[in-house]
Amino acid sequence: MNAIGRVDGGAEMRVVHAVAEGGVLLEHGEFANVALSCLVRPEPGDKVAVLRAGGLWVTCVLTRDSDAPLCLLAPGDMEIAAAALTLKAKTLNVQAGKAKFLLDDVMHFGRNIAAQLSAVKIFGGVLETVAERVLLRARHSYRLVDELDHVRCGTSDHKAEGVMHIQAENTFITADNVVRMNAGQIHMG
Repeated sequence: MNAIGRVDGGAEMRVVHAVAEGGVLLEHGEFANVALSCLVRPEPGDKVAVLRAGGLWVTCVLTRDSDAPLCLLAPGDMEIAAAALTLKAKTLNVQAGKAKFLLDDVMHFGRNIAAQLSAVKIFGGVLETVAERVLLRARHSYRLVDELDHVRCGTSDHKAEGVMHIQAENTFITADNVVRMNAGQIHMG
């Protein structure tokens, strides 16, 4: 960089004064567009590289002295890929102390999801699961349903090693053919 702030190759180093509609305002009130290749959104106070090509264009953010978060900017759809031209799998690692995703719709297409978590909370209006097989293994399982718990299945098999307790205001057991109770003692009444 020479004495007037020009970076070798024709770019100038400038300071962003403010973010404006469609670009940024530089010091001295000059407007600059943000180049498509500048994925980091410039913030006030950032030192940026600027090219003159039919106007001023911010090509990249060079330094940031503030604590403003780094924001990746895409004017349209954005794809992050870790794939070669062949169909061999590549790896994409994302690491952070905390992550927040604000998305309207999410679709995942893949073969597997594996997660190791200490706690999971899901809040929503509707949860639908469609699967060939569902397996739950837990040391303790609790299900609290305020209104209706409705199960329809071909065969239902419940087995408890200790006590099975069924209690209701009214209980109905109906069978088309046989109701069988087998125990060392049966108490009714």
